Amino acid sequence: MTGLSGTVTGCRAYLNRRLARLGIAVVFECTVSGSLSGVAEIRAMAEEASRTLGDALGTKLAPLLSERELIGRSFDLYKFRLTFGVNELGELRLVVRKNVPLNVTGVLSATSLPALGREALERLAKGEAVTVGTNLGYREAARECEQGETPVGQVAIPKFVIYSAEGEIPRIPPESWSLALEWKGSRRTLTYQELLERSKDLGAMDFHCVTGWSVKGKRYTGVTLDELFRGMGDMSEAKWVFAESATGYSTVIPIEEAHRTLIVFGIDGQRLSPENGGPARLFNPSLYGWKGAKWLVKISLEKDYIDGFWEALSYHERGLVQRNERFKIRNPDVVDLC
Repeated sequence: MTGLSGTVTGCRAYLNRRLARLGIAVVFECTVSGSLSGVAEIRAMAEEASRTLGDALGTKLAPLLSERELIGRSFDLYKFRLTFGVNELGELRLVVRKNVPLNVTGVLSATSLPALGREALERLAKGEAVTVGTNLGYREAARECEQGETPVGQVAIPKFVIYSAEGEIPRIPPESWSLALEWKGSRRTLTYQELLERSKDLGAMDFHCVTGWSVKGKRYTGVTLDELFRGMGDMSEAKWVFAESATGYSTVIPIEEAHRTLIVFGIDGQRLSPENGGPARLFNPSLYGWKGAKWLVKISLEKDYIDGFWEALSYHERGLVQRNERFKIRNPDVVDLC
């Protein structure tokens, strides 16, 4: 890596209708290079990304640093409020690890659309991405990290920390809950009782939250995702699993991880509580916990990638724990996150 300063080489933005229920309209990301030394250079990269994105969208965006968060003991997540005049339009996030920027990503709210240029709006409405410069795209970490009692960046704790990205914990009666499965125009709906009759003890597994804590050795009851999609046709063209919650939350998993992905109804012999995602949630012990959508109501298989909630806010497309894939890699010099 050369030079002391980083740069933004290109940005991409698109309309994400699946996040509309959470007030998100446009999702963007920027490819970066170089390194950053200190908050001044971090601010400068955020400003450069905002200018580049604003030029592409036909508006002016100003970033205001609002928070810095340490994730997994080695990732610095800088959050900026994006403004246009006196109006707040969205959020920009810049992830740095050991002075190296990984990505610049973020979202614009539905209220931001009137501030965008006509050409950009027309392209977004057609489902086209607005791009400028060089965009790197999906990248995976190059190798697994060394094994230990807990994965790199994690600390074991005795019980789950309860999160709700949507700001609510819904109470859904199991008798009124159902799960929809979709693939290439085929739809299948299963009730709680139907799925409960198929569920079994899946064994003891560890749960890893991307923020840096792990709960080890809990026993999960449920069914495998592969089992539920059997009989729904040829799936050779499917590349992604897209999961949606009753609240509007969503997440995405590569199809290669489908065989390890579980639909969970119970933990340690007890019915899954609403706080932990009941009546049912997704869980993959190889991936970070945000991939395990709570209050699960729909799973679709997709040919093309689309960001879920946290993926739109800089988190990795795959999220493999043993490769420390907490955040998207949009710097061509980053190959090893260990």
